[in-house]
Amino acid sequence: MRSVAFLVEAVRLALRNLSRRRMLTLFMFLSIMAMTMGFLLIVTVSEEIALRVWSFKGSEVLSIGHLAGSPYWCDVVMVPEKDERSIPDSVLSDVLGFQGVEWAEPFIGVIPNEDRFSGEWSIRKPDGRVLKPTPVMPLIEGVDPSLELTRLGNQLKSIRGRFLREGERGVVLVGEPLARVFEIEVNDTIVIPHTMRSIFGFFSIKRDAELGVVGIYRTGTEYDKKMLTTLEEAQSLYGLEDHLTCVLVKFLPYGNRTKMIYELNRIPGAEVFVPVEKRVMMVTWSGFRPIRVSTATPTKVMRVAHAQIFLIAIFVTGAFIASSTSSKLYERRHEIGLLKSIGFGASFIQLQVVVETLIVGFTAGVIGFLAANSIALISQSRIFPWLPSFALKMSTGWFLLVLALSSGLSIISAYIPALKASRVPPMEAMRGL
Repeated sequence: MRSVAFLVEAVRLALRNLSRRRMLTLFMFLSIMAMTMGFLLIVTVSEEIALRVWSFKGSEVLSIGHLAGSPYWCDVVMVPEKDERSIPDSVLSDVLGFQGVEWAEPFIGVIPNEDRFSGEWSIRKPDGRVLKPTPVMPLIEGVDPSLELTRLGNQLKSIRGRFLREGERGVVLVGEPLARVFEIEVNDTIVIPHTMRSIFGFFSIKRDAELGVVGIYRTGTEYDKKMLTTLEEAQSLYGLEDHLTCVLVKFLPYGNRTKMIYELNRIPGAEVFVPVEKRVMMVTWSGFRPIRVSTATPTKVMRVAHAQIFLIAIFVTGAFIASSTSSKLYERRHEIGLLKSIGFGASFIQLQVVVETLIVGFTAGVIGFLAANSIALISQSRIFPWLPSFALKMSTGWFLLVLALSSGLSIISAYIPALKASRVPPMEAMRGL
């Protein structure tokens, strides 16, 4: 009961002191609120404005990275959303509908799931001989033949056999280095065992996939380390009916490139991947696992910058709170000396100061939380209506995090001055009264 009365008295004195020193209290309140708002705005609005780019979590770097001018060079790549392995093929038509897009090419290149492929792939020769080069087969990519041939242009130095045809099924085009290593020739058949095939959309059976080699090509670039088939065949092969792995997008030379990226980010079902240093995702194979892209992006740079700015803000705000608390305690030194002389201990003085700053920090955290989300909402609907929707931080978890941050910083910053003031002897504190 005594401890409750002790706490109530500390709260009463804290509220009285806050009302007596309104200007200093206001500055403390504004500094904590500004820090809280800055924290929330950093994790909502500013990162969206910088560039909203996904880098898949916990993944391997599987990009070869073609420099500008290589066959697949482009400005951005539309990739699956986080934790997804494909995007709807409707994304392609949505991309082509934007002004400022010069061309957009569909692409399929994923490692199939283990329940769709099992066993070792093989190469069957026209005379019936079967070669089994390695358990891990190269990635077979699905492309649009007409766009691909246009894209290769002068890069295509030689080809034996022929190129792919639009909508063709059961065929594959092999890069010369792969053909040489695996002893593949035109008219060979690549056999992928136990591929799941849907029957009338009701059930599936296991059936070997057989792809005839119609041609062998060479460009003299990393692009030659591929096997190509049509989009239709790749969709069937990988179980991606009506879906793509990504869409490669090239912008017209004029126009607002940044705004185009924002607009593309508004397309549902996909995210924008911005190649680093004009590089583009050219995936290779890595066992039987779904491919995930991981590379340095502008977002990572922004996160580091935001973290540095926020740490500086915490340090400055904490120093200001400590300085303000020290100033207030110096003004109240006679009051503190009087309290100690009539029997109140150092713990009561410390509790009173901590409660005082806790009230300020808690209130500033609540108002800062509401203000930051309001600014984000207004920015989204009024100032930047063409930007993707901001993910407002209105959940209970974010609210508790903000309160813990503002209240914790207030308590930590005020405790050291309170500890120092509570240890001053009563006679010294009351000197000059």
